[in-house]
Amino acid sequence: MSSDFECPVCLEGNAEEQALPCKHVFCHVCVRRLALNCAPRCPLCRQDFQPADLQWTTAPLALNLALRSIGRLMSQEELEIAEKVEQQELLLRRRQGQTSLEEQVAELQRAGIPGPFARAVAGKVVISGRWRTSKWVQCDNREHVFVAQVLTSVLEFCKLADALGWTFDFADGSTYVHNPPLLRYRPSPGEDVQLYGLVNAEDPLAVPNSIFPNQESWWVLRKDGGAA
Repeated sequence: MSSDFECPVCLEGNAEEQALPCKHVFCHVCVRRLALNCAPRCPLCRQDFQPADLQWTTAPLALNLALRSIGRLMSQEELEIAEKVEQQELLLRRRQGQTSLEEQVAELQRAGIPGPFARAVAGKVVISGRWRTSKWVQCDNREHVFVAQVLTSVLEFCKLADALGWTFDFADGSTYVHNPPLLRYRPSPGEDVQLYGLVNAEDPLAVPNSIFPNQESWWVLRKDGGAA
């Protein structure tokens, strides 16, 4: 964080910086608030952006504290966010250290995530969770995860059956898209994805899918159902 940084929206000077795809920089609290809008855009250049395009530099662990330090009464939307933060923080404290990695894999599978994907995401910290209202296009990008925590905890309030699909971003830079039958995983740099039993989306053995772009960046199930 730069010592002379001041967010151009809230004028906060001691918050973590977060850039938008247009390269304009704000504090991470303001960016997360922008990402809640149905059609988010940069306050400076007015360029539209999708929350899925953001490269988060910090997890939203203290969002409620930051909202309350703005120095004014919070809007109804901000109050609802703060309430969700408190609920998720309570859940996080209750579940902290309760399950091993193997138990998390089993729990994720029971929730409906196939084994290879469950092995890929178990133990990773979720920093963003957004659901879909269209089967083919991610048209509802509202944020649902306000406290960084593992996916087994997140699934207690982000039910996989409550939406057509979910996109979860993790602190290490990886992403899992659960949009049955379109399931895919984008690994973090240097991650050995083959250990999980997944194959690259361009592999002849991959479950065929021509819907999502940049297929070379994504890993999917094998169409024969076997281990990679």
